[in-house]
Amino acid sequence: MPIHAIAAVSFVLFLSTQLGVPVLPALAGQLGADTSGMAATLSAALMTLVLLQFFSGILADRYGRRWVLVSGAFLGGITSLLCAVAGHWQLLLILRILGGAADAIVMPALLGFTADIAKGHH
Repeated sequence: MPIHAIAAVSFVLFLSTQLGVPVLPALAGQLGADTSGMAATLSAALMTLVLLQFFSGILADRYGRRWVLVSGAFLGGITSLLCAVAGHWQLLLILRILGGAADAIVMPALLGFTADIAKGHH
């Protein structure tokens, strides 16, 4: 996998976890939640990412990094699109948890590709 593709995926992963922070107050009003409920949507995504990435590396080893990376990116894309149309903060919370799972699926495969590239330069 080319280094520019790895950089693009890394950037998208960063955006998926951090992009909602500045708009929390506006989203809270639109989705009928208080600020702590909306903050939970961000925290839940990050906690899911942290907890599941320990196990998702096994998927990359078993099924191949490329397949896992594409599958996780597809799941992340679908959940992100659904987040854009979520009408209630509880639905957004569930979708953000699924998005965190998608990020967790992608991360170990992405790190594996990065390690492969680094080995090629030494």
